[in-house]
Amino acid sequence: QNERELKEAGFNAIAVSRENANENTFKDIEAGKYAVIILNPELLMGNYHVEQWWKKPKFTKRILNFIFDEGHCIKQWGSFRKEYLHVGELRYLIPDIIPFYVASATLPPTILHDVIESLRLRPDMTEKLIRSNERPDLRLMVRPLMYPAKSFKDLEFLIPDTFREGDSPPLKFLVFFDNTKEAEAACKRLRNRLPSNLRKKLVYFHSTMTQEYREEKVDDLRESEVWGKFTTDSFGMGLDVSDIKIVVQYKATCDMCTLWQRFGRAARGAEHVATVILLAEKKDLKDERE
Repeated sequence: QNERELKEAGFNAIAVSRENANENTFKDIEAGKYAVIILNPELLMGNYHVEQWWKKPKFTKRILNFIFDEGHCIKQWGSFRKEYLHVGELRYLIPDIIPFYVASATLPPTILHDVIESLRLRPDMTEKLIRSNERPDLRLMVRPLMYPAKSFKDLEFLIPDTFREGDSPPLKFLVFFDNTKEAEAACKRLRNRLPSNLRKKLVYFHSTMTQEYREEKVDDLRESEVWGKFTTDSFGMGLDVSDIKIVVQYKATCDMCTLWQRFGRAARGAEHVATVILLAEKKDLKDERE
């Protein structure tokens, strides 16, 4: 998505992934074919061809800056994506005049401190631009699960009982899980509420699927060929679909930063408003604990 949007804005860009990380791609990049290069941390810190770039002044002198989008991941995802823990080593591999730019909607002080340390940002040369992440276009709700979590009956409101073939599609939605098997099971459960020929309008979406499949399903959601997704963080940061009307977090299984990132997938278009819902087990609600 980032590659496409940059090209639409007039920038020749390439997103390097497992599918195109080959010698020809790296040669084109080194030759200066692209103005913007998008890399994941595994390639940035673990690919032989990328490592060679930093040894070539002819290449490094063309670098204007490094942008770490969704910068909170440097801290939060380092436990299971180890390369995030090492991205700060770039500071010692490239000319020190190349600036780092870190962007995130969720950088509370403790995480910001860790990110500054991880990236070896120099206090006397670091400027913080802090803006509100308030979203008045989102209606926030917390609801208790009224049925056993494994039944997924609390999600049935997404496909109304009265829905019939030929009706207007339900509101476009995302449901977030922290377990791929739950995402799949919930999708299959709600598919049963649709006529058989419409069941492919609901899909599950997570990291075990191919990049090609995930890109296809993002486009399908954008074009309303898909009505709803049951997903993990694989559909999240950096993916913009303007008209998602409902986002649900199923169970209180993530931290507040992750929750706000997920809720932030809703109503990305300026003309839209949306409802975001935390469906929590009763044991996680304050009134129940008291």
